[in-house]
Amino acid sequence: MSLSFSLTAIRMLLGEPNPNVRSSLRTSLFRHGLRGIQDCGSAMRSHELLGEQLFDLVVLDANMEDSDVLGIVRLVREHKLCKDPFCNVILIADPPNPDMARLLVNAGADAVLIRPISVQALHERINLLIESRRPFVVTQNYIGPERRTEPRQGTTQIPEISVPSSLRNRAFGRTDDELHLKAVSSAWEIVKKQRAERLIFQIGWLAQRILPEEGKEDALHPRSQIAMHIFFVCEKLVNWADNLENEEFYTVCRKIKEKAETVHHAQASPDPQLIAALQADAGRLEELLSQPAGGTPPAGEEAS
Repeated sequence: MSLSFSLTAIRMLLGEPNPNVRSSLRTSLFRHGLRGIQDCGSAMRSHELLGEQLFDLVVLDANMEDSDVLGIVRLVREHKLCKDPFCNVILIADPPNPDMARLLVNAGADAVLIRPISVQALHERINLLIESRRPFVVTQNYIGPERRTEPRQGTTQIPEISVPSSLRNRAFGRTDDELHLKAVSSAWEIVKKQRAERLIFQIGWLAQRILPEEGKEDALHPRSQIAMHIFFVCEKLVNWADNLENEEFYTVCRKIKEKAETVHHAQASPDPQLIAALQADAGRLEELLSQPAGGTPPAGEEAS
């Protein structure tokens, strides 16, 4: 049985390039109770509005051609565009080919609706997000709602994060933005830590593969390629964890990058001691991340 809620306080961004479709959607959604609709006709304008205003629901045409709509969604999820990386996002797309389908799923939207769609279908999806939104997961390349319906056999189960939803809050009359953004800040610290953990795990895994057993080179993944992969993952880690209050963390990252570059440029097999030191540095990163500094703040408190 559906819970009782109202859409009148919801702040929605509608990005649709066709003015007739945009007007029709806006009018129909208004009849369903959505009053706070800000609409625009381009991806660039959608990008600008997301940086300027706080939205509870974002509905974008994924096929807008003036900018990368999927890139905009990723910027939202990585907290690089708007105040709330957890805002609810729905993409509307033309029937995709398999490659485009993967890109749509991996962008981080809460839902992808394939044309032709009805306003009723969009309204039902909005209601579903209010009532039972999926938890978020974090990998080294993805932040967004859990994409799997069932656990995948033989894989590590990634922790799920219950993120704050202003869409749900405002639908049930909880309209305090300051309180919501404090909850966002606390949840974001968990996301940051989990992303760092995923990147550090990748560095350690690559470090173990860089010296093949019995000196046998991996033809598909040569040592120099693995070394540069370590370098770039470590660089991504440093950029991601740019405010950790631990100088040793950055020192170890710098050492790993230096060793990875040395291995990459080596003409002959690298010194096993160098590889062992690189692997030890990767292990040290795991230890440093588990220390209290830079960890998750108490719920309801803003991150420092």
